[in-house]
Amino acid sequence: MGAYIACFIASLALLKFSEHIKRGQRYFFIIVALSIPCFLASFRADTIGTDVNVYLVPMYNSAKNSQSFFEYLSHGWFHIYKYNYVRDYEILFTCLVYITTKVFHSIVAVKFLIQALIIAPIYIAWKRYFSHVSLCVVFLTYFCMFYNQSFNLMRQYIAIAFLILGIVGYWKNENIKTYVIYQVIAILFHSSAIIGIVVFLICKYLRVVESSKLNQDNVKRRVITASLLGIVALIGFEIFGQVLNIFGLGRYLGYVSSGLTFMPNQIIIRLPIILLCIITWNKTDLFKNNNWFGIEMLIYTLIFSQLAGSSTFGARIVVYFAFYQIFLIAELYSKNHNLYVGFGNIILGVNKILILGYLMFYWWYFFSFLQMDATVPYLLG
Repeated sequence: MGAYIACFIASLALLKFSEHIKRGQRYFFIIVALSIPCFLASFRADTIGTDVNVYLVPMYNSAKNSQSFFEYLSHGWFHIYKYNYVRDYEILFTCLVYITTKVFHSIVAVKFLIQALIIAPIYIAWKRYFSHVSLCVVFLTYFCMFYNQSFNLMRQYIAIAFLILGIVGYWKNENIKTYVIYQVIAILFHSSAIIGIVVFLICKYLRVVESSKLNQDNVKRRVITASLLGIVALIGFEIFGQVLNIFGLGRYLGYVSSGLTFMPNQIIIRLPIILLCIITWNKTDLFKNNNWFGIEMLIYTLIFSQLAGSSTFGARIVVYFAFYQIFLIAELYSKNHNLYVGFGNIILGVNKILILGYLMFYWWYFFSFLQMDATVPYLLG
């Protein structure tokens, strides 16, 4: 546990320091700051993150022992009553493991690059579209809510990181070419990223509605309508499972099958952020212009989080919606958003304290107390 805390503090301190120096000098500190969590990920034991031994170590050994890329693709290993083959995994991830192994001859380098390919798109998205909020808060949110899970869902997190670049690019600038490129890259890292098409359609719907200049009452109806559509989609997720079969993605049926189980803890754990959104409803510009997308993603996170009790992998779908909270929370934290006009810094201080306390509790509760993704305690490899 101490290794994570030291890593987070060191990285965030450098990011905070970089905000107070000249622009030309800050990139060195940002690179060092963002390299720290990559090094922590790279030197972890193979038991830290359940999927490391499921496929990363076998793929690394296959790449190390192969004389050619095609031989590498044909390698297999026995896991839970069946053989897995390198060729069964997405091509960009298999290429990443193969090339990194052949160049550096070290699984440490492979783990480092995997984390770097998650962190770099987050930084680029912030740089292009969210530079008005604190980079320090963006990565504090990532560290507390997603970093440990990325030790386990490695392929999926790379896909999500690239997907967020494409979705946010369209959300902010309606750049559909950029979205298509990143959507394809995401799918080639993890085919479940096809869910990104659903996120894109939600984003497109919001852009159309916003361009019609609806009044506040219509905006509220839009949120209610979007929420109802999400509930209907949740109920019909078993039908979606059949669609996965049609597209040759039957191995992901475990994400959506086995019915639904009401999970109130998934709602309770997000109550502080929900309350902040409600309090700031008419007090800030958070809900004006095209900022509604972050709120919609929070709503869909609450809805699809009910899949957490439906199957072994149901909760993994939620990450495709929840990941946008790294920017929503940074917006809520931003100095430009006062909770109540007239109370000034006192109320703003409460806002920050609530967010910081929430993030620290979230990390402790899920990753330390509940031992999610088998990442605590940290062990060196």
